[in-house]
Amino acid sequence: MVYYAPAIAMSLIMAYFFSTEYELPNGVKVRLLRTFKIAFLVLLPLAFVAAFRWEVGSDTWYGASYWESYQAAKEGENIRDFEPLFYLFTWLVAKLDVPYFWYIFIHSLVFMLCVAYSIPRGSIQPVWTVAVFFLLYIFFDSFSALRQALATGFVIIALANIIYMPASKKKDISIIALITCASLFHSIAFIFIPIYIMCRFRLSRDALLKAAVVGVLAYPLLQVLLGFLNRFIKSEGTYTYSTNGVALVNLVLSFGIFVLCWYFYDSINELDENAYIYMNMSLVVFILMLNSGALYLAFRYFDMLKTLYLFTVPFIVKGIKNSRTRLLVQTVLLMVFLLWFINAFFIQANYASQYHSALSDWEKISNLP
Repeated sequence: MVYYAPAIAMSLIMAYFFSTEYELPNGVKVRLLRTFKIAFLVLLPLAFVAAFRWEVGSDTWYGASYWESYQAAKEGENIRDFEPLFYLFTWLVAKLDVPYFWYIFIHSLVFMLCVAYSIPRGSIQPVWTVAVFFLLYIFFDSFSALRQALATGFVIIALANIIYMPASKKKDISIIALITCASLFHSIAFIFIPIYIMCRFRLSRDALLKAAVVGVLAYPLLQVLLGFLNRFIKSEGTYTYSTNGVALVNLVLSFGIFVLCWYFYDSINELDENAYIYMNMSLVVFILMLNSGALYLAFRYFDMLKTLYLFTVPFIVKGIKNSRTRLLVQTVLLMVFLLWFINAFFIQANYASQYHSALSDWEKISNLP
């Protein structure tokens, strides 16, 4: 944590002091990072740590499969059958004929730029967004999932646009286009297209609860349906990851977020006319995690789905009108996220805890092919 702690501390402090107060039409005061430049400045300490890492995460080990793919891309070969846009990204950097470190550096920069671009568009509480970005491991996921990280970046922009853009067909097309683009970096991002389409329908608080009950009761049917889809996608069968470990933790977390969304549903929707989409999505994420045993590599799905909480959690916090209740909920959320982080970082065997900086041997590392 010697590298990470100062970086996240600086980002959180800047997120607070660089945000400006803004009053919503309903009189609620929120804090916003007004511009992309300010948001990137806030994330710069974390971006620095990410961009100057070396051999942190299985996907970034020098001499491993991504290095081999990078070398092959110089000859125009896609030896790992990367999705089209990720291969194009790899090929373009490879054609610059720069050392492998710079491939990782540029990748990190693109990911962090996507996140910075989304914060002024979708976050009404930047401090919470930065905290969720770090504590729920969205930041660290980019270290060891290069394809999914760039897909995640585009999905985050799409999610931010849900409240940034007024409701219209143009907005729907834009969001679906962004998610489709994300899917061309990593196909798992495609899951957000049916989720977004389903969640476009406005529900009342009671209707949301009824939908949750139906979703839970439909568990046996959904297990069969998702199992069938997995057999269609993966011929070798399903990968069960629900009875312990990550998926169980994710189920509890997704359930807790949904309960908060449901309980404060009406007041959250008063903040923005499109906030209901986030609330509906929180239900879908919970139902998917409930059925994670039928998903192939369920943790991969949650790594993508949890990006929703970058914007949902700030809406939950600002949607609570009673100050004491708000403080209590914020305290509970912070404790839960800290426990989630401690479990991921310290208890599980985790790549991110073994951080190495390229600056430790800069002349050698920055010139390795």
